[in-house]
Amino acid sequence: MAAETKPAFRNRETSWRNVGLAAAFVVPLLVYLYTLAPSLNFEDSMEFALGCAVLGVDHPSGYPLETLAGHLFTYLPFGEVAWRVNVASATFGALASAFVFLLTWELLAPVVKRPGLLAAASWVAGALFAFSQTFWPQAVITEVYALNAALLAATLWCGARANASADARWFYATAFAASLAAANHPLSLAATGPLLAYLWWKTRRAAGGYTSAVAAAAFLLLGVSIYLYLALRASREPPLNWGVPADLPRFLDHVRRREFGTIYWPRYRYLGHHTVELGRLLLWQFGPGAGVLAAVGLVWLLKSRTPFAGMLAVLAAIVGPATMLPLVGLLTPIQVFEIEVWYLSFFLICAPFAAAGAAWLIYKIKGKRVAAAAAVALTLLPAYPGIYNFSLANFRDFRFAAENGRNRLRTLPYRAIAMFPFYGRQGLFAQSYFRFIEGRRPDLVVVDPRNVIRSELAAAERAPRFIVDPDAAEMWWFDFRRGLLSATADRPAFYNIREGSAGAWGADLEPFGILYRARRLGVEERPLRPPWSRYEYREFRKIGERVVAGRPLYNPTVPRTWANYFVMAAEYCLGRGRKDVAFRNLAAAGRAAEDDAELGLLIASFYNDAGHPEKAVSLYSKSLPRTERYRHDARMFRRQYASTLNELALAYLKLGDAETARRYYEESVAVNPEQTGLAAYLATGQLPAAALHFRTGKEASR
Repeated sequence: MAAETKPAFRNRETSWRNVGLAAAFVVPLLVYLYTLAPSLNFEDSMEFALGCAVLGVDHPSGYPLETLAGHLFTYLPFGEVAWRVNVASATFGALASAFVFLLTWELLAPVVKRPGLLAAASWVAGALFAFSQTFWPQAVITEVYALNAALLAATLWCGARANASADARWFYATAFAASLAAANHPLSLAATGPLLAYLWWKTRRAAGGYTSAVAAAAFLLLGVSIYLYLALRASREPPLNWGVPADLPRFLDHVRRREFGTIYWPRYRYLGHHTVELGRLLLWQFGPGAGVLAAVGLVWLLKSRTPFAGMLAVLAAIVGPATMLPLVGLLTPIQVFEIEVWYLSFFLICAPFAAAGAAWLIYKIKGKRVAAAAAVALTLLPAYPGIYNFSLANFRDFRFAAENGRNRLRTLPYRAIAMFPFYGRQGLFAQSYFRFIEGRRPDLVVVDPRNVIRSELAAAERAPRFIVDPDAAEMWWFDFRRGLLSATADRPAFYNIREGSAGAWGADLEPFGILYRARRLGVEERPLRPPWSRYEYREFRKIGERVVAGRPLYNPTVPRTWANYFVMAAEYCLGRGRKDVAFRNLAAAGRAAEDDAELGLLIASFYNDAGHPEKAVSLYSKSLPRTERYRHDARMFRRQYASTLNELALAYLKLGDAETARRYYEESVAVNPEQTGLAAYLATGQLPAAALHFRTGKEASR
């Protein structure tokens, strides 16, 4: 009789697993497609969309697998190209959920003997991760994290199978999946490297000792060989060719991310802050407070001596707290403010533990009917993060990035040159996408310091592909702009950001729509009609409604770009003596500055220039504490912070508070000893002359 019931149980278990697995893939995929971004998005997403479309070379480490996989989706017969590549992320995100389901099934099978509850808990793990606060927004735009999560989850599942069976074939499958994950994002090695070492040690006898290590290394090389795409494609000069890694030194620099520097040790004074932040992120990741379930599940599995639970716990510690240590020093300050995406591997491993915690609570329930009802209710747990995170991850109507890109094109006259500095690339990839993918404005030329986008200008072709020293790079860009303006006197030139040193490289930057026109000093250039009436404002108004209502806005670039329209209009009006209109625009931009320190500092500087130091001081006081970490960062960011302190000293000087002005100026010199500008004017007796000097000086420079 026992021999007859065992196959029946196995069939029932297989049916539950198949149903749960299908749900773990299909439900997230449908939700992702519903909330999918319909077009371009800001920041790296725009670059990746262009890279997938033209088979380009993305920023270090190149992400070759994401480029190749995303390119396959460009052959879909419907939708614009950017939407098709977004579909790739949705598909990979759903695959990640499915592999988390399989991993959780393998993890809980030894302790959860009821197939229905096992399927429910595994579904919960996959769906909790799918609808988590950090992962869901990455799965509906073009990014590398959805594919990376799918490959990491596949690696962990194969590793769990290898751990349970001691079968060398599963060990080799783990090695190959790990190599594909590394070909997409090198950070995955933080988890897959220790896992492979552990599995080899456990299976070395059954697999033939060092023979298995050699075979696993072969599988690793097979997957990582995808990186050769970077060198092969770079040699063909695609439109997007970051760093041109066509020879061995450049290739190695690109893969090692050498362009982004090494560890910057002074940042570690904020290690405590980052530790608390990681705990908070986990607590809120699957809905407010749901992260506690991960701790409950981990304790239960470890007390039950569940196979592979201990290894997963070690990996969670590695990709969470241990990985945080190098990230704090390696990431740029801009990346540090969005550090949560670098913890996605940690959240992925915590999802099965959270599901185990929920399953343990059901185990405590007495009575079969009540337990069965609780298991059914368990399947609804993912609705908690689904509802809570929906507004944050719903990109369904987000077309503002594409509209802003088209407005930039409308700003530029015929045969214009658009210059993009090192850390002012917003618009570079949007304009290039419309040009190379949609065939718009072939007359335009974009120029950036590293020739990331192929340029027809001979001067731009001589741009260095990579300069290690930031100061040397800045000096080269300074000389390059001056020579470029002289060599292209017959073409109108435009700049992407406000820059006080423009006069030194031969230009006067005047606001022109949402860009700056670089007027050559001493050269008579024909006037151009302002482009405000040519812009689209439909998506701009939608973003404004969200700003006024205080609803979430995807990422900081969105409100910053939205506010830029008002800031540029204010600067334009200030230059023409329309201070009343200018201040109304600045007030409108200020609505988006409540949670954006950089935007607050920008608006404060305009109030300072416009003769309203009291408003500038108020904004500086709110924004400075949120950028205080810049004072201990790399030289470029220290300069930026010192410059802000100098501006604040100037504001207090205009208010007649010489002592406070002196204090902030001395603080700015302590941050950056090269800081100058107020030293000769801080004596109390010279205050009226100093205020008059700076006010007239600003007006003259304008």
